[in-house]
Amino acid sequence: MSTETNQPNIESTVAQVIGNEPKGTMQILPWNDIVGELIIRKQGTNGKVDYNANECAVVFNPSGDFNNAGNFVPMSFQLPHNIYLKEAHLHIHWEQPDAKSREFTVMWRIQNDNEAKTTAWNTIVVDLASTAKYTYTSGIFNQISELAVLDIRNAKISSRLQFKIARTDGNAGDVLATFMDGHIQFIQFLGSRQEFAQ
Repeated sequence: MSTETNQPNIESTVAQVIGNEPKGTMQILPWNDIVGELIIRKQGTNGKVDYNANECAVVFNPSGDFNNAGNFVPMSFQLPHNIYLKEAHLHIHWEQPDAKSREFTVMWRIQNDNEAKTTAWNTIVVDLASTAKYTYTSGIFNQISELAVLDIRNAKISSRLQFKIARTDGNAGDVLATFMDGHIQFIQFLGSRQEFAQ
């Protein structure tokens, strides 16, 4: 079995957890969520991002950018102790009004403890319609789209994934987003063997 950078040897880790029990008795890479609440993240006023309190949603207007705090949404996730350090799939849950293109731009970076601060941002541009999980049919459609697949092999447990998200297309009409999460794989044991390292 291969071993990723900064990742414990999975077989030996499982052996320490379950002793002499057959390794096949434990699932070691299930998927799960790390979640983020969009509603409380909106910053600034009079920008391209607004609230719709009645719909419990954040409204992304066209032509957002990262030059004004009111034009994007900042978020961060902390990686759990039993994460499999390979990749994270970032998703947005939104109300799709039609099949038109909606371009979002994600800026992201990783902050590791006991290291110098990461100052540079990675940038990904994505069309929500092209990465949609489900096929749009009609009306206001509850949709999930993938914003990005993030390489987290250089992260550690308790590292922070930091994001800035803006809608950057010029198409008419608002996009209402209700939630954002990351899908990651977990090593299925009861946390880490040490407090600050796996």
